[in-house]
Amino acid sequence: MLNSRNMISLMAIESEAYAQFDMLEKYVQEGKDLSDLPIQPLYMMMRSRPYEEIAVFLSKCSPTQRKIFLDLDLWQRDDLDLDNFNFWLMAYSNCPDEKIRLEFAKSSEFSIYLKSKFNIWTFDIEDPQYPDHDNYFLTEDNLLLFEFGEDFDNVNEIKRVILDLYSQEGVEKAYAILFKIVSENFLTMQEDEFRFKKERLRDIGFVDYYDALDLDSPFPNIDVLINFIKKKSKTEAEISNFGKNQILPKSSLISFKEKIGPLEDELQKVKTEKREEFLRFNFLRLVNGMMELDSSLKEGSLALLRTGSRTKNTLLLGLDYLKKLSLDGILSVSEENSLLEVFDFSDLYRIGNTLIKVEQKKLKKALRDSPFEGDRDEFLGSIISENLHLSFENPIKFKSPYLEMSTKPLELVDVKTYEDWREFITLISSLIPFGIKFFEIYQKLAKSGTICSGYYLNYSVEDLTFESLILSAFANFKLGFFEKEQENKMGITLEEYKAFVLDLLDENLKIKKSDDLKKSIDDFISAFGLNKIKNFHSLFVFYLKQELEDADLSGLADEEFKHVGGPMILNSLVE
Repeated sequence: MLNSRNMISLMAIESEAYAQFDMLEKYVQEGKDLSDLPIQPLYMMMRSRPYEEIAVFLSKCSPTQRKIFLDLDLWQRDDLDLDNFNFWLMAYSNCPDEKIRLEFAKSSEFSIYLKSKFNIWTFDIEDPQYPDHDNYFLTEDNLLLFEFGEDFDNVNEIKRVILDLYSQEGVEKAYAILFKIVSENFLTMQEDEFRFKKERLRDIGFVDYYDALDLDSPFPNIDVLINFIKKKSKTEAEISNFGKNQILPKSSLISFKEKIGPLEDELQKVKTEKREEFLRFNFLRLVNGMMELDSSLKEGSLALLRTGSRTKNTLLLGLDYLKKLSLDGILSVSEENSLLEVFDFSDLYRIGNTLIKVEQKKLKKALRDSPFEGDRDEFLGSIISENLHLSFENPIKFKSPYLEMSTKPLELVDVKTYEDWREFITLISSLIPFGIKFFEIYQKLAKSGTICSGYYLNYSVEDLTFESLILSAFANFKLGFFEKEQENKMGITLEEYKAFVLDLLDENLKIKKSDDLKKSIDDFISAFGLNKIKNFHSLFVFYLKQELEDADLSGLADEEFKHVGGPMILNSLVE
């Protein structure tokens, strides 16, 4: 039995060991079969090679493995994926083992493929009715006519499989098998096969599209989430030996090879082997479900890596949230007992996913029907625009305006980062109505020609953002123009710009931390009604730091002020 502390890490190591095609070749060369190998690495290895090579390996796999390979590639989420299935048609039709070819010819997957790609008609040799084109062929007994589209490229392979069916089963049985395909309703065939496929895959930890949607569905709100956590009881299930033997693709586990200490600490405290086995299978099923939603198993290594990273981060966030509730006395679990004795990986994921989805929903609502819902979010400024994109990335990240400028975006793996992100999402949502007003004013002025690209030294009209407009307004406020009832003035002169920046920076060219500056910012924010937005003062200080810190203006020629940020400088240079 695996040491539970390293259960996930060891699964990653095991998966990596299987991810070598030369190992598959070695198995075959040594006369070994492949029936004991886990499904996913074997599937990934096979799909990475040409069908001619795979054709010779099919007989080394078990009937169950071969059936699951077809299950995986006949479906894309909840719909048929016939183009992807072509790979197996080519592989089976070229397989040297006639028993394996017959198995494929009689499979329900091949029946659905035929029904999807061909119009199949009964044919009367005494009263022949032919299509008005050449895209058809007759069976050996001249009793069935197969009609296909002119862009179908695998006719010879289909003929070969049908010929195998006739030669091995005999004319009467082969006709009966094919006629059954003709007579059955296609939608009924499809629904039945999807149901059978779902049951087959469930036993080995695979998840169909609808079950994956359930795994990914958040609770409606935080109150419902808390209620679930309070009432949660232990869940277990019997795992088959074949299910226990399954692992995940290498690329989906790369992110789990590091920074999973909190998960491993909880796994270490799991007391029974039965619980370890359940948790391992539950983890396998969760990641498989996320891969199904993302279609990452078919899309390849990069997609698998993204899915693994998102799943890991969401698990860590869910676990950290449970720990916080335990510290707050909302959840009663002693330190020596593992949270994973009651909660499983699916629970952790759903908890973390709920925390994220609830905030994403608020943000989507705030953006709805605004000009920033599309490609104009850059008007809100770089830090907001960046976080709008990061908030819907896979995996989700957060660029904090309260950390150093060079700090990389943070992953949402703990409650502290999550709460910082949530506060910033609330700030953005509150700011959007103000941003809309600024955007409308900006569009009106640009359309009327009141502002134009040659009018300002350091901005073109297209480059103007909420940041530049609000900083220009603050410069005018700080320079006393509001007191002179010139609050509608937008740009400032070059000399005014220098005086404004000089007044803000200390001897190290950093924004001053003086009470006077704090009061000026607060007064300005209040004048614009922005004091209603929680934490806007901190965001405004970030704007000042981002645009003006480290700006040594003393040695700059007037021409070089074209490249500075901050307030808009009136263009007084003679061309």
